[in-house]
Amino acid sequence: SNMKIATTAAALSRLGPDFKFSTRICAKGRIEDGVLKGDLGVVGSGDPNFSGRFYADDPYGAFRGWARQMKKLSISVVEGDLVLDDGAFDREGVHPAWPGSQLQEWYCAPVSALSFNDGCVEIHVSPGRSGEAARVRFIPASAPIRLLNAAVTTSDRAAHRVIVTRSPDGQTISVGGKVWDRAETLKEFVAVKDPAMFFGSGLRAAFEAEGIAVRGKVRLVAAGERVGGEGWTALLEHASGLVQAIEVANRRSQNLYAEQIFKALGKDAKGEGTFAKGSEAVRDYLASIGIRDPLVVVDDGSGLSRNNRVAPAHLTRILAEMWRSPQRDIFRNSLATPGGEGTLSKRFPDARLEGRLFAKTGTIAGVSALSGYAKGEDDRWRAFSVLVQFEGKGFSLADARRIEDRIAIEVAKGP
Repeated sequence: SNMKIATTAAALSRLGPDFKFSTRICAKGRIEDGVLKGDLGVVGSGDPNFSGRFYADDPYGAFRGWARQMKKLSISVVEGDLVLDDGAFDREGVHPAWPGSQLQEWYCAPVSALSFNDGCVEIHVSPGRSGEAARVRFIPASAPIRLLNAAVTTSDRAAHRVIVTRSPDGQTISVGGKVWDRAETLKEFVAVKDPAMFFGSGLRAAFEAEGIAVRGKVRLVAAGERVGGEGWTALLEHASGLVQAIEVANRRSQNLYAEQIFKALGKDAKGEGTFAKGSEAVRDYLASIGIRDPLVVVDDGSGLSRNNRVAPAHLTRILAEMWRSPQRDIFRNSLATPGGEGTLSKRFPDARLEGRLFAKTGTIAGVSALSGYAKGEDDRWRAFSVLVQFEGKGFSLADARRIEDRIAIEVAKGP
């Protein structure tokens, strides 16, 4: 996940802190007596911020705002389809180097120009009466999935084990195992398979909940079709900031946000919203600050691919360059800090490090990392990077993190 340092630094440098993701609502057809006699279209640009995390845990929050604006335009019925234009990015939502056995996990959520609710459904599993079925529901309820519940409530605490699986086609989520009758509600995030249709189903549900009926179907643009082209009229636009997305990517290490930024960077710099063009854009940035090492590999934006190759010296160089840039405070403050929210909230219990250590964590099988900034006792800020490969070395992840933490504390002490 320390690859997110390169991705977000490149994005801030190329796109700038004022960059906005724009999502547009367009209409095709005339409006008569509150009825749109035609299709309603949505054009995405890769905005990852359509998430309940920004709307008091309401995944439909942004969509409800759109519905209110639609009513102001005197539209209460859409006779045609809800057309989803995800053409800003390609439809390779999952990178080929991501672990195939883990694609249902939240950190493997697929990338799309239309992304909703962090690309995941939230499964809630609660106990019922002993011997009877457990209670299972999912959020958002509009997700186009089928739920199979085979989980049984048990009074045997030792038997408590819940298994959540997604079918290969992504259309079914199954819950099995045993749920202890005194257990708290289990919450598990499962990545969706088709993020654009997930977006569309959520938008339709939010509109209908707010009194706007969509009589047609939810569908992706057909070959050669483009929402916003000839015959379409722009109605609404939703914009959200790059800085907001970078904070989630770095502070909470949210892979989807990093990958959305990665492809948006490729689209802006290279004309295509693809993993390959995102890689080219980040490598261009690295070259611009003097990192031309042929051994460096930028394979994705989040660091989930094991093909990525970067050294601590490279990461320290990026951190130092960002410190000297006009975006210094934005970048530093996007990182996690002890005592705050994010991936360092339970590390570094020493309150004296609060506000003096800002860092990006990173974990993948057999590898751990910590890179960022530390303010020494001499009031000077220093950049540091620690990458630990411990697989087969007789170390554990906890051992690796202890090494990282000790080094970070020493850097914070200063010379």
